[in-house]
Amino acid sequence: MKIFGEYFDGKSSLAHPVEITIIDDYVVMIAGEGVSIKTTLDDIHISSRVGNTPRLIKLQEDAVIHVSDNDALDEAISGFWHNSTNAHGLESRRSIIILSMVIMLISVLYFIFDGSDKVAKALAYNLPSVVEKKIGTQALEFIDEEMLKPSKLKKERQKEISALFAKFDDAKEYTLHFRRGIGINAFALPSGDIVITDELIKFSEGNNDMIFGVLAHEIGHVKRKHSMQMIIKASMVGILVGYFTGDVSTLATTLMSSVVQAKYSREFEREADAFAKDTMQKSGVDPKNLALFFEKMSKKEPTHTETGYFDSHPANQERIDALLAP
Repeated sequence: MKIFGEYFDGKSSLAHPVEITIIDDYVVMIAGEGVSIKTTLDDIHISSRVGNTPRLIKLQEDAVIHVSDNDALDEAISGFWHNSTNAHGLESRRSIIILSMVIMLISVLYFIFDGSDKVAKALAYNLPSVVEKKIGTQALEFIDEEMLKPSKLKKERQKEISALFAKFDDAKEYTLHFRRGIGINAFALPSGDIVITDELIKFSEGNNDMIFGVLAHEIGHVKRKHSMQMIIKASMVGILVGYFTGDVSTLATTLMSSVVQAKYSREFEREADAFAKDTMQKSGVDPKNLALFFEKMSKKEPTHTETGYFDSHPANQERIDALLAP
């Protein structure tokens, strides 16, 4: 079978029309005006087919042949071993395309549910403190504007709790903020800004040891870089979703809101609880006060408007038992 193409000798831009014939014993004959070449399939390279773009047959000494009739070339070389890759064949096989998509989906899901955790932890522990400070400051500004309201707690009570907060060994590294409007809640930002609500303070019924335990728990989240890991993971997942959906417009809002709304993993909660228990014991405060807080929260109706803290910090018997254990 003859194939028509344009021969370039690699020395000039002059094209020579040629006919290419592939013989049964792998011999390739190339003939045209001033061109007569005999070679084999082993000594040439046929480029992969990509749609209907012209193909290149590379010969020795930089000579090439441009072939536009891809169907004729495919038919001529079918059944022969040749050293070109068959990208077009892969493109045309639906099963391979589907398999590739499945593999890609599995890889993305693995990254989201496992790989991203490891990457987020590594990054969180190596980010400069100035980055954490910037993220925390911007997050607090956003949350103040969109979700929180100024505290109505009496100044005397705020001073009392601030004095309680000052008992932590490294209290100077953190800043305590009083707010209201999101129910019984407390949360920590990567910058060391810790927010506690009027509703939570009221819920404690004057038990300062309970409040001390809650604050120690939140400091534990900061110490273990939990919120920073959460933000990094949320950003990575958001970028992936945005890449596949084409919508990244809500990424910033989602990241800021996730500081309060997202649920910490059980591992994170165990680490924060362990830190709080250790801190309370060293400070002469019985950890049972924090366990009491979780017990009280677990008794509240899930539909109650003041269950914000319980929603994002799921109390369970395992955690209570760990706090009460000797």
